[in-house]
Amino acid sequence: MQNLRFPILLFLLIVGILPGFSQVTAPSPKAEKYFQKAKEAIRDKKAEKAILYYEKAVGESPAFYEAQAQLAILLNRLGREDQAIPALEKLITIDSLREPYVYFQLGKLRFKRENWLPAARVLDQFTRFDGLDQEDQKVARSMADLCRFRQHALDHPVPFDPQPLSEALNSAGDELNPTFTADGRTVVFTRHDGRQEDFYTSTRLEGGWQQASPLPDLNTPDNEGAHCLSKDGRVMIFTSCNNRNGLGSCDLYETHWWRGHWSEPINLGPAVNSKHWDSQPTLSADGKLLIFSSKRPVGLGGADLWYSIRLPSGQWSVAQLLPGKIQSKGDDETPFLHADGQTLYFSSNGHPGMGFHDLFVSRLLPDSSWSAPENLGYPINTREQEQAMTLGLDGQTAYFSSDRFTPTDRSNFDLFTFTLPPNRRGTPVTYVTGIVRSASSRKGLPATIAFQCLDRPEKAPLIHQVDEDGFYLICLPAGQRYALLIDHPQYSFFSQAFDLKDSMAFHPYQLDVDLYPVEPAHHQERKPIVLQNILFSSGSAELLPESRFELQKVQAFLLENPGLKVRIEGHTDNVGLPEDNLVLSTKRANSVVRWLIDHGIDQTRLLASGFGETRPLVENNTPEHRQMNRRTELVILP
Repeated sequence: MQNLRFPILLFLLIVGILPGFSQVTAPSPKAEKYFQKAKEAIRDKKAEKAILYYEKAVGESPAFYEAQAQLAILLNRLGREDQAIPALEKLITIDSLREPYVYFQLGKLRFKRENWLPAARVLDQFTRFDGLDQEDQKVARSMADLCRFRQHALDHPVPFDPQPLSEALNSAGDELNPTFTADGRTVVFTRHDGRQEDFYTSTRLEGGWQQASPLPDLNTPDNEGAHCLSKDGRVMIFTSCNNRNGLGSCDLYETHWWRGHWSEPINLGPAVNSKHWDSQPTLSADGKLLIFSSKRPVGLGGADLWYSIRLPSGQWSVAQLLPGKIQSKGDDETPFLHADGQTLYFSSNGHPGMGFHDLFVSRLLPDSSWSAPENLGYPINTREQEQAMTLGLDGQTAYFSSDRFTPTDRSNFDLFTFTLPPNRRGTPVTYVTGIVRSASSRKGLPATIAFQCLDRPEKAPLIHQVDEDGFYLICLPAGQRYALLIDHPQYSFFSQAFDLKDSMAFHPYQLDVDLYPVEPAHHQERKPIVLQNILFSSGSAELLPESRFELQKVQAFLLENPGLKVRIEGHTDNVGLPEDNLVLSTKRANSVVRWLIDHGIDQTRLLASGFGETRPLVENNTPEHRQMNRRTELVILP
């Protein structure tokens, strides 16, 4: 925002050849004498003496514009802003139309002194002059808008009560960039001990956070940092700079947690990394979307936000600029994608803010672009540099690193937590976690988990591949219904429903699943598959559209196992007459069988039976229990 014309203006004034400076009223001879002495002092590089003579000149002739202008410029050049501001204001009083750039310079000085609204007023006046440099006027408009934004933020502060995270994590060194697993029990952060940066981790037990310890698998004699941790804690992507196998100044690397150790980090390759600075990654909750900051020259500014998608092969797609109004011509950095997959926090100096870098939030739009960023507000953002915020699954508990709140005798960065204002929060997210095992061997199965948002059936289901030990963790945003299916070849599948529209049902789920072989040993009992996501209209046998996801799974299961014959069973609760319930359950079983026949399953492989209220899973003594008893089951026949 530097004005290049002002030094030229200073020179023209000093040598006395500024055009257009005709006198409104002629100065007195004494004032003119002081003016000439001031010019001599300038030529002799005696600034203080020149100031004295300029002041005497305007004292003799208060409307002596040239003397007042040179005084104002000299005071500003010497950094005496408290004196330069009233000197410029007096110039405008003498002649408000004579030199438009006086408004520009006065606006910049008021801006620097954080006199926001007075600065905006004179900057607005500067933009109304005709025939001036368009770039200067564009800068003035931007500064005026920023002044109004900052004053509004100061007049409307947001709640902000940051608290230190834990003495077990914070130290005399710098703690930076905390990232957490979904359950909030594991944190990984970067610590700078004065010599180098290393990864540290801690676990939260009943008594609080345990003393942080370094990660020996990943720490090296070089610096490690700018990382993200997957929600299940099994994948970490981090930044390494000046690495001998790197592609640029800083590259992104991936490592996996397996059997108690982190694997050897692997460079994400040329699809993601460039020959420039690539850093500060964040992963979506399902691990399929990577967003990071990069300083490659094909972007819009110094640092821009880029993204890459994990392909079915496990490789990452070619990185692209994040679409939408989120990017700026400044530096957009430190992205963090909340677990709802649609709320992105980042820092920037290219959008209107309170200081050098502010924190912003942007939302995913229906067209897959990102909205214009919203500033998190004052005093979350200040004149200082705010960067690298993460968010808990509740969508409101934020974590960040700062040196703003440490004692004055200890200038270092510590980890803090605070609650976000309501209009800047993400959607609350819960998770379901557990172990998938073989019912026959009791060992973990590398199963496939698919979950579908039943309220948005047009969206493709999300697929999650379970590790060989059978462990899984999946995040589910609140306010929607989900169908979850778990399967493995040669095993029967498992169905589960989650209705997160009910606030009472919004909590973490522990779901350990035993899958049964399709062809069991003789001593094993075949377990019915409860089809929890086959739904009907109330009191009717009409299949609801959201049943399609699970019906297609039953169809695929039967096509994959052509030798199987199955019975579809209908069951009800005990509300109503027993004979009516028996009829309804039979009709519902037949509806499922008809759908399967219409979709290519041989009718000779299918039976339908209704049992009404005669085979409850639990007592019909609560609404939740009655819902469990209203079900459709698939039974594999011998």
